[in-house]
Amino acid sequence: MSSIFNLFRSPFTSMVLLSAATLLFAGCDSKTDSDRTDAIDVPSLDEGDIQIEAPAAGDAKVDEPGAADGFQMRLPDESAAVEEAPVQKISIGSPAPPLEIEHWVSEGFEPVTNFESGNVYIVEFWATWCGPCIASMPHLAELQEKYKDQGVRLISVSDEPLETVQEFLKRPSPSEDDPERTFAELTNAYSLTVDPDGSVNRAYMEGANQSGIPTAFLVGKTGEIEWIGHPMALDEPLQEVLSDQWDRERYLREFQLEEQIDEIMMMVRRGQVEEGLAALEALETEELGSQIKAQLTDAKMRILVSLPEKLDEFATAANQMLSADDQQQVLMATWYIRQAAEFSELPADLRNSAIMAAKGVMQDIDAEQMPFLLDTVAHLQESVGDLPGAIESQQEAVDSTEGRLQERLQIYLEDLKTKLGEQEPAEKKADAPASEDAPASEDAPAAEDAPAAEDAPAAEDAPAAEDAPAAEEAEATLEANADL
Repeated sequence: MSSIFNLFRSPFTSMVLLSAATLLFAGCDSKTDSDRTDAIDVPSLDEGDIQIEAPAAGDAKVDEPGAADGFQMRLPDESAAVEEAPVQKISIGSPAPPLEIEHWVSEGFEPVTNFESGNVYIVEFWATWCGPCIASMPHLAELQEKYKDQGVRLISVSDEPLETVQEFLKRPSPSEDDPERTFAELTNAYSLTVDPDGSVNRAYMEGANQSGIPTAFLVGKTGEIEWIGHPMALDEPLQEVLSDQWDRERYLREFQLEEQIDEIMMMVRRGQVEEGLAALEALETEELGSQIKAQLTDAKMRILVSLPEKLDEFATAANQMLSADDQQQVLMATWYIRQAAEFSELPADLRNSAIMAAKGVMQDIDAEQMPFLLDTVAHLQESVGDLPGAIESQQEAVDSTEGRLQERLQIYLEDLKTKLGEQEPAEKKADAPASEDAPASEDAPAAEDAPAAEDAPAAEDAPAAEDAPAAEEAEATLEANADL
């Protein structure tokens, strides 16, 4: 199964993903494999739930944010690859393929050649150029430390050249407790490995039709695959597998449904939007859990937001999500309303409802997620004409983060300030008194308000008689002029 719906195991993560794709990953398509390692910024955000599709060698390509299947980097064209033996297809319940790994990099761990009965293994795939993979590393280290005495072994596999990984491991990965820590020291908590020939990657990733990283395979006590997904979502299935409470059959049904959703979204990408929406609505989900239902809701909203003719249906679904007693539903609705508002005439009351609902859940949002939510609210406020409110929200977004994300948020903040500066002179001009606003005649001073006679200049103040031209002088002048 592709990464499309691993991206959305947490609906709010979808919002963060799309925002992060826009704000953090702009320009990734200009990087080549050789300069990705040096160019990547170690994420300071909780990007762990984001998955990236692996790039074609030497020709990485990033889809535009908001594309049908989110932010992805493409796999190489298999038709151009060297012919190899067909890969054995695997799924939930399949025996885990053997780990024929060339380089075991981390110190203190023996290579795993066979999956021992009674032990539990996590096989995770990553790359040095993958920000979400790097962001997952501290969590993987914590998992290994937490469950090391319960027979859990975590093996992380990259198919890059050994030298590339070794150079990456020299880079700093500071923590609060150890500001001098490197990635080598961080990943020594578990088995970090390198398999340049890609045989293990093909056996697992291609065998299970997975194309997004990071991806983890949970191998249970019987040596069979119990779960496939994002490493940040490992905790619950790992605990249930260890305690023998894992419901493999139920998860298999959800996994297969995700594969169906994936195929439907590929239909949408090919332009079969109406057909995709119909196929999505026909899926049977009654017996499945809330998580998969949330994914279905998310998928439906992604389709509806691209169909202006379905605006009423989108608005109805969005209002239902906004009124749900579920923080993630509220946040996802807010995100999609923002997306729809950019190219559809959404009712202003729906946009205002999204703003109010988002503000209502802000107090419960993690600090790492806050800048994305504030940015979304600012865009919605701008869309309803509230530029001062948008500036205030975007300023909070800028102040809530740092680094490259802060720089990109600042760009939008400056744009909002420019728009407000252009708007204010126009508003002042519009507010200036028009001619019809001039004082009416009845507002003129009344007769009784006119200066009284006694206020007029006194006779003695008038020019004296001797100062006025004499009558005879005036008459002489007229006669002289007449003669001329």
